[in-house]
Amino acid sequence: MNRAQEKARSPWFYGVLVLVIYFVLALIKKMQIFSSLGWHVGIIKIDDILFSLFLCWGFWLLPQVHPPVKDRYQRAMRGYGLVGAAVFLASNFAVGLFLNQMGQSPYDLSPMGILTNLFDLLPAIFACCFALAYGMNTLFHKTTFPLLYMTGIGLGLILLKINFIKIGHLSGIRGWFVFCAQDILPIIAETTLLLFLIYFGGALAGALYTGTIEVVLHIFPVLPSLPWIGGAALGVLIPTALLILLWEQFGKLSRRRKITRDKGAPGFAAFLLASIALIWFVVGVFPVYPSVVLTGSMEPLIDPGDIILVEKITQEAELYDLKTEDILVFQRGNIRISHRIMEILVDENQNISFRTKGDNNDSADVELVLPNDVRGKIIQVIPKIGMPVLILNSAEPIPEGVLEDADEEDPGEAAPKP
Repeated sequence: MNRAQEKARSPWFYGVLVLVIYFVLALIKKMQIFSSLGWHVGIIKIDDILFSLFLCWGFWLLPQVHPPVKDRYQRAMRGYGLVGAAVFLASNFAVGLFLNQMGQSPYDLSPMGILTNLFDLLPAIFACCFALAYGMNTLFHKTTFPLLYMTGIGLGLILLKINFIKIGHLSGIRGWFVFCAQDILPIIAETTLLLFLIYFGGALAGALYTGTIEVVLHIFPVLPSLPWIGGAALGVLIPTALLILLWEQFGKLSRRRKITRDKGAPGFAAFLLASIALIWFVVGVFPVYPSVVLTGSMEPLIDPGDIILVEKITQEAELYDLKTEDILVFQRGNIRISHRIMEILVDENQNISFRTKGDNNDSADVELVLPNDVRGKIIQVIPKIGMPVLILNSAEPIPEGVLEDADEEDPGEAAPKP
């Protein structure tokens, strides 16, 4: 029996039924209904047993369906899924290590804890990928608006992944912006990539991508704990870069055109490297990093909403290269400030300190800037590019001279020792 005949035996209602059952089970797991009742069999939760039974039913009792491409393309897609997961993990860990932003895993890493985590993780992942593969490949060509149908599946999956409890604690424009950048956009990017992988590569392609990432994150003792902007950028750019490559390699299959298998790889590599370099620049891996000025204490040279490029100062010797009129970036409690050096003071023990003043302020700063407070000096001003950040912070009171993200230490940066 050929593939067309086999698919003809798969009525559309099987696809609908599979998707409905999966989304119901996923919603039960998300709401932790059985867990709240304490229902489990040994270390295995009831909802994971249900996912396993769902998989057995799907694989053994339902008519088979297949991706709409040849086997060699399915194998290639599985390889891309595995490589994409490796690139995503390597990028996150590399940025975390460079920024010294690594934290302890929140999961139980005892042998029994790892086994429990895997039992809780893998059935849900395989069930998700199977349901998406079966639903899409059964119904995609049998609907009047196939793209609308796939969009509906994607929206359902996105809604399942969104943390609605977190939404209830959001406040202000900035809170919503960070939530959208850190949570919503990466979920959209990941879901789009997953749908593409599964449609052309089958359930295994999606499971290799999602499963590899989740298993590593659940068994490693230390994990990246990136600033929100770094995590958001990686969560969006890496799946997007992989999706661009997959589109180059496989996107024309539905139109039955010949595929050039090597054409997309250089573009993918270039986009990926450029994306990672941009992320590293923004989060402060390189010696120069950007920041947004939120107040007018340095007007007219630096206006609110301007982006400044800050050259890091991490060694004691670099402090003695500073001179009056340099614009210093320094820490004050939990904020960073950019003011001009008015006077350099050196005591009898050769300890250095700086008297600073905002150009638009009437008097010098009361406190001297000590070596441990110094973060860098401004080397370039780019006007107005940071206006969106300024708007996001406009509802909050901001001390004079403060920079965006000043509530965090500069990533990857150690203060020079006196």
